[in-house]
Amino acid sequence: MLDNLLEQAQFIQEIKKRAAEEAAEEAEARVAAEKAHAAKVEALVAKTQALLTELEVRLADQEARLAAEAEARTRDEENAVQTTQEMVVGLIEGRFPSLAALAQERVRQVRKLEDLRRLGRQLRKAPDEATARFVLETYTA
Repeated sequence: MLDNLLEQAQFIQEIKKRAAEEAAEEAEARVAAEKAHAAKVEALVAKTQALLTELEVRLADQEARLAAEAEARTRDEENAVQTTQEMVVGLIEGRFPSLAALAQERVRQVRKLEDLRRLGRQLRKAPDEATARFVLETYTA
């Protein structure tokens, strides 16, 4: 009976040993799987950061391009306003030289292109100096 108990004890020890080995193997497999997963996550994070950097560069380029376009439009509009102001003053100087100073003063105050065009049309249609003076003195943009 003692032999039987000893054999059972050895059998139990072998079972414990196999169980411990299997648990160790499973733990090693889990650690390896977690390391692989962590490596994939790190790779995804790196790729995401690279994409984010690329997007930031593209966004900065787009913002710079839009700012340059807006500046060019503003400059073009300012040039158009100045040219139109000169044309309106030139129109008055040609038709009614005595109103040139008044025209320069009033036209300088008008900063919107469409308002200047409207003023120019009204002055072009003015049949006489009194009408032109009235338009210049009463025009509000």
